[in-house]
Amino acid sequence: FEGKTFDIILIIEVMENFKDLVNIFQKLNSILNPNGIIIFSNLNSSSWKNLIRLKILKHKKQLGECKYLELIELINKNNLSIIDMMGFNWLPVKVCSNNIFVPFFAFLERYFLLKNIYRFSPEILYCVQKITSVPTKTLSGKK
Repeated sequence: FEGKTFDIILIIEVMENFKDLVNIFQKLNSILNPNGIIIFSNLNSSSWKNLIRLKILKHKKQLGECKYLELIELINKNNLSIIDMMGFNWLPVKVCSNNIFVPFFAFLERYFLLKNIYRFSPEILYCVQKITSVPTKTLSGKK
């Protein structure tokens, strides 16, 4: 994308595959237009589901997986502002159409408004906007 910039960037279920999120956010910020929007999802390593996966099932941590608060800090450091967030994927089973438990757990997720419990949500969907500084007038009236 050399020399190109974008108003909207969509990155769904990809961030956990990048090793260096600091670099990724810097690159995203460099190709995002002023007031541009990035919509992305990321695994939350502080979720109960992830802790079970790592501690009990002995799975490896994925590359770009990070804690909720670490990602918030990274967003803020990159001149981005959070417009909206939503937690999801609280299901204790794999999501597939033939699993009889999916509708039940999806109902529980909606009923208990689990999408609003970001800190412990297994995955989080973010909508962030690039902050643009507004030129301020000096005392002399010049910009």
